Amino acid sequence: MKLSDFSIKRSVTTAMIILMVLLIGSVALSRLSLDLFPDITFPGAAIVTTYEGVGSEEIENLITKEIESSVATVEGVKSITSTSSRGSSTVVVEFNWGRDMDFAVQDLREQVDLVNSMTLPEDADSPMIFKFDPAMIPIMVYGVSAQGLEIDELKEEVEDELIPRLERISGVAQVNMRGGLTREIIVSLKRDKLSHYNLDFNTITNIVRAENINVSAGDVLRGDKEFLVRTVGKFSNLDEIRNINIPVGNGQIKLSDVAEVRDGFADLKTLSRTNGKRSLSLAIQKQTDANTVEVASAVREEMDRIRNDFPNYSFSIAMDQSEFIEDSIASVSQNAILGGLLAVIILFLFLRNIRSTIIIATAMPISIIGTFILMYFADVNLNVISLGGLALGVGMLVDNAVVVLENIYRYRSMGEGKIEAAREGASEVGMAIAASTVTTVVVFLPIVFVEGMAGQLFKDLALTVAFSLIASLIRWVVIILLVIMLIGSLALIPQIGFEFMPSTDQGSFSVNYELPAGTALSRSNEVSTEIESVLMNIEEVKTIIATVGSGGQMMSTSTSSHLGTISVQLVDLAERDRSTAEVMEEIRQRINIPDVDLSVEEQRY
Repeated sequence: MKLSDFSIKRSVTTAMIILMVLLIGSVALSRLSLDLFPDITFPGAAIVTTYEGVGSEEIENLITKEIESSVATVEGVKSITSTSSRGSSTVVVEFNWGRDMDFAVQDLREQVDLVNSMTLPEDADSPMIFKFDPAMIPIMVYGVSAQGLEIDELKEEVEDELIPRLERISGVAQVNMRGGLTREIIVSLKRDKLSHYNLDFNTITNIVRAENINVSAGDVLRGDKEFLVRTVGKFSNLDEIRNINIPVGNGQIKLSDVAEVRDGFADLKTLSRTNGKRSLSLAIQKQTDANTVEVASAVREEMDRIRNDFPNYSFSIAMDQSEFIEDSIASVSQNAILGGLLAVIILFLFLRNIRSTIIIATAMPISIIGTFILMYFADVNLNVISLGGLALGVGMLVDNAVVVLENIYRYRSMGEGKIEAAREGASEVGMAIAASTVTTVVVFLPIVFVEGMAGQLFKDLALTVAFSLIASLIRWVVIILLVIMLIGSLALIPQIGFEFMPSTDQGSFSVNYELPAGTALSRSNEVSTEIESVLMNIEEVKTIIATVGSGGQMMSTSTSSHLGTISVQLVDLAERDRSTAEVMEEIRQRINIPDVDLSVEEQRY
């Protein structure tokens, strides 16, 4: 039995199937994740090794080359690039497309563990391996400050109270904090006293380290009970450190006799400011399979509760991916709906029959909702690419519906009854419509076999098809003009420009600067302050969060005093006359600092 015959003879069954599709499709839509672009898995990993206090040349010889030679034997490696900087080694391994990254990282870890145990310096930190994952890019960045609290007190409170609350949110992977002070007990040895008592630095260090330890002393039986004995040696105050006994000859002295012990802070490695005031910066990362919009919404709700619990705190947001994602998806959805409405209006103008127009208009939402079921089971999320393809499918659906309806109308005009006209009209063109649809599917099928980033992110599909359909309307009527335009178009090709992703006004950008290697943090801080003063004088700027001593690299765990990054959030597009690109260009023109390599880049999600 043909599908058309079944639909006519089993009308109640057909109606129930349609209702079931609508119900399941609605549930599937509610469970589809929302993001800006499709999930992208780049076949690469970074191996980061930190060795504080060592120069770049030693890093290269002692760590980078050893790791490179070890991981080069892993199967499927396409290329290896490395960066050796002061105190840090980063080796990036790119694999062939199609390589299972879980197994690839496991193979890398085996090789790295082997070289770590045999050849890497003992004082170096253990190498860390990161898969390239878009989820490692923070979805939100907050600047945190508080009235009545010093920066060290603020850091302690944020670590103990705020960060655990944020990390408990479903979908949040971790919260990274920068810009705080780290408490440190400073023991300053007196050189003349050491010489007088014939002591050296290593002797004092070993004694202090041995004293600051808790040790298990075994078990003690008392009657029918067993107790665990533990000797507590961890320091609880400064006097305990000052009163450490130091053996000297036949006697002993106190540590305070040869050293000054004071409570202080570790040397600053990073600084953070929000709108020119000292603060902390919190970068929130989501889990890989989490919905960006839902996670950001949950974070904002928790931040509102934190504001109520800590009224003296001030929070400023410099980046929120979810806002741009919601705006982009809403824009694409709105355009698709408007396109469907325009299609219905044009159909009515040509068909001049309200019933025929309603039939076609009813078919569109049913097909769209049915598509959500396939998207859910195919693990395709809602993004600008999938919605663009959905809009394209709606256009093809209208074409097929018009063909079927017109053929049914032809049979009605020939005197056939309603049922017979529907059966014969749909059956006659059914095979042709199926062939047409399959042909279109086959045209796009080779995309499945495209490798590389283009295969995972095939964009601008809707625009390309729309332009080709518009061009197809212009036929022999303007053939002469077309020849002239073709010649002119060929001449203008070099002026069009090429880019992987079209530019969008996201309302946020970052200013990254780099000073000569070895520049002190104080000089880097002066440069950051000068850049911030320029930014604060631009009326479109809403929030500025500066991090001094870090380049904001996703795969780096070390800090470099000669680097800095400043995240800038502009006011909403409706509240400004200039685009983000125009503001960025003004900043490039206004900032001119000697020996500073400056880059102003729009934040890409």
